[in-house]
Amino acid sequence: MKQRIPNGIYSTELRTQAVKQVLEDGLSVKEVAQRLNLPYSSLSYLIKLSKAGKLGEVGKNQKEKWLRLFEQQSPIYKWKLGVVEQA
Repeated sequence: MKQRIPNGIYSTELRTQAVKQVLEDGLSVKEVAQRLNLPYSSLSYLIKLSKAGKLGEVGKNQKEKWLRLFEQQSPIYKWKLGVVEQA
């Protein structure tokens, strides 16, 4: 069984491609969800947003969240905080 992406964090490209495969290529939501390892309900919601012209609004706050996470995990950031000893 494939692992899902944690916390539903999907790139803009993945969201756009998934919706395109359903709306333009004619594939079923179930098939695309399985192919891309997305929850069926998430893909259905993305399609609903796309039809309403709001797909571009999805994930606007994710960059800030991931930047904070990266900074917290970065060795340079940890070194600046004094968490990691100098070599």
